[in-house]
Amino acid sequence: AARAQSAADDLRFANALSRAFEQAADKVDAAVVHITTEAEIQRYRQDLFGRRFRVGPPELRQNGLGSGVIIDAGEGLVLTNHHVVAEGDRLIVRLDDGREIEAELIGSDEPTDLAVLRIEADDLHAVPFGDSDALRVGEWVLALGSPFGFESTVTAGIVSAKGRSLDRDPNEPSYQEFIQTDAAINPGNSGGPLINLA
Repeated sequence: AARAQSAADDLRFANALSRAFEQAADKVDAAVVHITTEAEIQRYRQDLFGRRFRVGPPELRQNGLGSGVIIDAGEGLVLTNHHVVAEGDRLIVRLDDGREIEAELIGSDEPTDLAVLRIEADDLHAVPFGDSDALRVGEWVLALGSPFGFESTVTAGIVSAKGRSLDRDPNEPSYQEFIQTDAAINPGNSGGPLINLA
């Protein structure tokens, strides 16, 4: 009987944790966006003398996928990673409700790998920043994004470390303090939020 009670208690605990994951993801899901970048491609040909000449007008071709999160609904500000938008001439943001909106790049910083976009849209949902100083190593976290161009997905893990830097030269000042997590981050997840259960 004690063993059966223990198993029932374990199942209740597991279900409670599962519900906490669900509720945290539900709070943020509407603010997670899918970002598609397009680059201008100019086709060229060569004449008999080996000189190149343009063929037709430049074409826009998809060259990248990523994620982002709306941080200010009133201003339409979207936070993402620099490497998601670095090679894009045109940025398209797809919202949770399916709307696709061309975005304006407000600013981008390669050393911290951050970029801010602006979109013009009504009925946006934003999420507040968490306090990364209060985040604890070992704390449960969820990573949200649009890997491989799919709709929003959620992966779970823990905070593995804080204060990580990708700088290789110890003599150079570092402005990086990344959070390391073991939550799965697949191609296309870049730029999406990492959230705790609150």
